[in-house]
Amino acid sequence: MEEEIKKKWKSILFTLVVASLMLSYFLFVFDISLNSKYFVKRDFSKAFLYRKTGNCALFKTYLIEDAGSWEQKCLEEKRLDSPPIKDFYIKDITITQDSAFLQVALSRSSTGEIKALELKGEIKDYEDYYFLNYVMKRGIDEKRFMFILPQTKWSIAQEMTK
Repeated sequence: MEEEIKKKWKSILFTLVVASLMLSYFLFVFDISLNSKYFVKRDFSKAFLYRKTGNCALFKTYLIEDAGSWEQKCLEEKRLDSPPIKDFYIKDITITQDSAFLQVALSRSSTGEIKALELKGEIKDYEDYYFLNYVMKRGIDEKRFMFILPQTKWSIAQEMTK
């Protein structure tokens, strides 16, 4: 028995290394809470990129509650009925179990109305970015990893405004 092990030690070592790498990769992909900030940031950025570019159907897939009114906002921004999002960045993320709280800085495209109000003096110290807070919830995505295993997906649950 020991002779067979000595002969096959390279293949056993290779198998152990490959198995440990695969296990590490799967633990990363399944979001075991060590890397949740990465997945929260990834999913929020995807959702808002869809909103920013006017792809309201895909943006809606990242919403949990009140998807109809969010989609309506997205469509208004797409038609330029309201100022579209110019840029956004995630300032801070805190995670508590299956919930994430984000502080996001948004800027919207300047419109003629804002510039006119600035010239009249009705808007003073207009800031390009303003901050909003969002709540995201962890769930299971419909897509499968390797067509078998479920994937973690963070979806927007709520926008907290003043």
